[in-house]
Amino acid sequence: MTLSSLLFGQDTIKNFHKNGKVSEIYILKNQVRDGVTKYFDDSGTLVSEVPFVSGKVEGVVKHFHPNGMVKESFQIVEGKRTGIFESYDSLGSVIASLNFYNGAIRKETPSSDPDNPGKDPMNEKYNTAAIKLTVEEMTFLDSYKAVIPPGDPAVYPMVDEAPMFLRGEEEFYSRLFYPSRALDDELEGTVIIRALVNSDGRVESTEVVKSLGMGCDESAEITVRYTDFIPAKLKGRSVNSYTEVTVSFKLPVK
Repeated sequence: MTLSSLLFGQDTIKNFHKNGKVSEIYILKNQVRDGVTKYFDDSGTLVSEVPFVSGKVEGVVKHFHPNGMVKESFQIVEGKRTGIFESYDSLGSVIASLNFYNGAIRKETPSSDPDNPGKDPMNEKYNTAAIKLTVEEMTFLDSYKAVIPPGDPAVYPMVDEAPMFLRGEEEFYSRLFYPSRALDDELEGTVIIRALVNSDGRVESTEVVKSLGMGCDESAEITVRYTDFIPAKLKGRSVNSYTEVTVSFKLPVK
């Protein structure tokens, strides 16, 4: 369940557990998650705070004990743990501390390099291209993928399946009008239209991102605007998403 009035710019969304307690509170900026999302258990107790930047987890993540004290704290940078990870007991005392770099735990033991006996292991260089996400890290990041409630007003920049023509490309081109001025001047080329397709497959807005001129832009934009789509899919659910439609204008064979 979602409680929201869709606003341009910023909006605060609340989702709820089946018992009516708030399950999460998050912020939409320009129709994508951006800001700290707060997660609650079904008793209303704060469980986690997770920062999002443009729909992705980025920043300091915190988990909490039932009494409100921080249980764990760590930082995500470009999808990987980077920086100090600390866990605490329910009274706030540190019980564990690790230092991560690009998803890998930094070495904490003194260097044994005989040529550099005083080398600081914290300054060792890493082959970042060789560092991959572990199974545990992938599971962790997957657990914080946004829950997509019915009617979610957010626009998702990253989706599992992009929008597609509902009735196919042939039907689309059967409705495309070739402007007479462009025909007379034998103008050929492409127009690219960026369209916002909602979760019902309807186009809510369009803009020309690559122009051809001589009326072709207007023709392509109007045709896209009145085209039905199979909406984008994320985690198996239809969502709002942008798509770019390349519209080709080719002279008929004489």
